[in-house]
Amino acid sequence: MIRILALLFAAMFFLFAYWQLNDPDAWWWVIAYLVPSGVSIGFFMGRSSRIVLFLLAVGYGVAAVMYYPEVYQGLGLENLAMKTPEVEFARESFGLGICALVFLFYAAVYRK
Repeated sequence: MIRILALLFAAMFFLFAYWQLNDPDAWWWVIAYLVPSGVSIGFFMGRSSRIVLFLLAVGYGVAAVMYYPEVYQGLGLENLAMKTPEVEFARESFGLGICALVFLFYAAVYRK
């Protein structure tokens, strides 16, 4: 069951990377989402390390906090157009937070 969930996470992060292609700084965000996609595939295949998973969780968690906007105006999901930089920062922070939580999940259920 957990391995199937890892495949679903891999597909989800791959879609996240694809959706970033129209972003002005696409290369950074594509890489930021392809890493969790690849890690999810590695977790599915049984090729992972609890230490690496934990370090990734910490790194992505720190990045999520750093991208959190100074003035939170929501995620702007009612209209997908970016109205303010704060909405874009909130979305980016939320995406990085999802990555961090998935890495923590993998580290918690990791078995060698």
